[in-house]
Amino acid sequence: MCPSRLSQKNAMVVACMDSTVQLVDRGDASVIGTFSGHKCENYRIQCDTNGKLVASGSEDGHVYIWDVLSESFGSDGCARYRSRLSGHSGIVNAVALHPHSASDLGKANAMLSAASDGSIIIWT
Repeated sequence: MCPSRLSQKNAMVVACMDSTVQLVDRGDASVIGTFSGHKCENYRIQCDTNGKLVASGSEDGHVYIWDVLSESFGSDGCARYRSRLSGHSGIVNAVALHPHSASDLGKANAMLSAASDGSIIIWT
Protein backbone atom coordinates (compact mmCIF):
# COMPACT_ATOMS: atom_id res chain seq x y z
CA MET A 1 0.00 0.00 0.00
CA CYS A 2 1.28 3.45 -0.94
CA PRO A 3 -1.10 6.22 0.18
CA SER A 4 -1.20 9.76 -1.20
CA ARG A 5 -3.47 12.39 0.38
CA LEU A 6 -5.77 14.60 -1.61
CA SER A 7 -5.59 18.17 -0.40
CA GLN A 8 -9.12 19.19 -1.40
CA LYS A 9 -11.08 16.12 -0.35
CA ASN A 10 -11.61 13.99 2.70
CA ALA A 11 -10.02 11.15 0.76
CA MET A 12 -6.71 9.56 -0.09
CA VAL A 13 -5.49 7.53 -3.02
CA VAL A 14 -3.98 4.13 -2.29
CA ALA A 15 -1.92 1.93 -4.62
CA CYS A 16 -2.87 -1.68 -3.92
CA MET A 17 -1.02 -4.93 -4.58
CA ASP A 18 -3.97 -6.22 -6.65
CA SER A 19 -3.02 -3.90 -9.56
CA THR A 20 -5.60 -1.24 -8.67
CA VAL A 21 -5.49 2.29 -7.33
CA GLN A 22 -8.30 3.06 -4.89
CA LEU A 23 -9.89 6.32 -3.77
CA VAL A 24 -10.58 5.82 -0.05
CA ASP A 25 -12.56 7.95 2.41
CA ARG A 26 -10.21 9.09 5.20
CA GLY A 27 -13.03 9.15 7.73
CA ASP A 28 -14.39 5.62 7.54
CA ALA A 29 -11.87 3.94 5.17
CA SER A 30 -14.61 3.00 2.71
CA VAL A 31 -13.65 2.66 -0.95
CA ILE A 32 -15.14 5.53 -2.97
CA GLY A 33 -13.89 4.22 -6.30
CA THR A 34 -11.33 1.98 -7.95
CA PHE A 35 -9.01 2.84 -10.84
CA SER A 36 -8.18 -0.18 -12.98
CA GLY A 37 -5.89 -0.66 -15.95
CA HIS A 38 -2.51 -1.64 -14.59
CA LYS A 39 -1.15 -4.89 -15.97
CA CYS A 40 1.04 -5.57 -12.95
CA GLU A 41 1.37 -4.35 -9.39
CA ASN A 42 1.71 -0.58 -9.18
CA TYR A 43 4.27 1.15 -7.05
CA ARG A 44 4.20 4.93 -6.91
CA ILE A 45 1.37 7.43 -6.94
CA GLN A 46 1.09 11.18 -6.62
CA CYS A 47 -1.86 13.57 -6.63
CA ASP A 48 -1.75 17.03 -8.16
CA THR A 49 -2.12 19.97 -5.81
CA ASN A 50 -5.81 20.52 -6.54
CA GLY A 51 -6.74 16.86 -6.02
CA LYS A 52 -8.16 16.30 -9.51
CA LEU A 53 -5.48 14.10 -11.10
CA VAL A 54 -3.41 11.16 -9.94
CA ALA A 55 -0.27 9.85 -11.64
CA SER A 56 0.80 6.27 -10.98
CA GLY A 57 3.94 4.43 -11.97
CA SER A 58 3.59 0.75 -12.72
CA GLU A 59 5.60 -2.44 -12.87
CA ASP A 60 4.59 -2.73 -16.55
CA GLY A 61 6.80 0.28 -17.42
CA HIS A 62 3.93 2.72 -17.99
CA VAL A 63 2.77 5.86 -16.22
CA TYR A 64 -1.00 6.16 -15.81
CA ILE A 65 -2.96 9.39 -15.35
CA TRP A 66 -6.33 9.17 -13.59
CA ASP A 67 -9.23 11.61 -13.03
CA VAL A 68 -10.20 11.65 -9.36
CA LEU A 69 -13.53 13.43 -9.85
CA SER A 70 -16.54 11.30 -8.94
CA GLU A 71 -18.05 11.53 -12.44
CA SER A 72 -15.08 9.56 -13.80
CA PHE A 73 -16.35 6.44 -12.00
CA GLY A 74 -18.81 4.10 -13.70
CA SER A 75 -21.83 2.53 -12.01
CA ASP A 76 -19.58 -0.34 -10.88
CA GLY A 77 -17.37 2.12 -8.96
CA CYS A 78 -14.46 1.66 -11.37
CA ALA A 79 -12.70 4.17 -13.62
CA ARG A 80 -10.29 3.68 -16.48
CA TYR A 81 -7.10 5.66 -16.81
CA ARG A 82 -7.22 8.94 -18.72
CA SER A 83 -3.77 8.49 -20.27
CA ARG A 84 -1.17 5.75 -20.41
CA LEU A 85 2.34 7.02 -21.09
CA SER A 86 4.98 4.71 -22.57
CA GLY A 87 8.74 5.17 -22.63
CA HIS A 88 10.30 3.14 -19.84
CA SER A 89 11.51 -0.44 -20.21
CA GLY A 90 11.74 -1.07 -16.46
CA ILE A 91 9.52 -0.71 -13.42
CA VAL A 92 8.40 2.90 -12.94
CA ASN A 93 9.43 3.57 -9.37
CA ALA A 94 8.92 7.36 -9.15
CA VAL A 95 6.39 9.85 -10.48
CA ALA A 96 6.20 13.57 -9.75
CA LEU A 97 3.64 16.03 -11.06
CA HIS A 98 4.79 19.62 -11.47
CA PRO A 99 4.07 21.42 -8.17
CA HIS A 100 2.25 24.21 -10.03
CA SER A 101 0.26 21.94 -12.35
CA ALA A 102 -3.04 22.96 -10.73
CA SER A 103 -2.49 26.72 -10.90
CA ASP A 104 -0.49 27.23 -14.11
CA LEU A 105 -2.11 25.91 -17.30
CA GLY A 106 1.29 25.90 -19.01
CA LYS A 107 2.47 23.32 -16.51
CA ALA A 108 -0.76 21.30 -16.32
CA ASN A 109 0.70 18.28 -18.11
CA ALA A 110 4.27 18.56 -16.83
CA MET A 111 5.54 15.62 -14.83
CA LEU A 112 8.61 13.47 -14.34
CA SER A 113 8.96 9.72 -14.05
CA ALA A 114 11.91 7.46 -13.30
CA ALA A 115 12.30 3.72 -13.76
CA SER A 116 14.49 0.81 -12.71
CA ASP A 117 16.09 0.80 -16.19
CA GLY A 118 17.83 4.06 -15.21
CA SER A 119 15.67 6.25 -17.44
CA ILE A 120 14.16 9.55 -16.36
CA ILE A 121 11.49 11.10 -18.57
CA ILE A 122 10.16 14.65 -18.37
CA TRP A 123 6.63 14.62 -19.80
CA THR A 124 5.17 17.86 -21.13
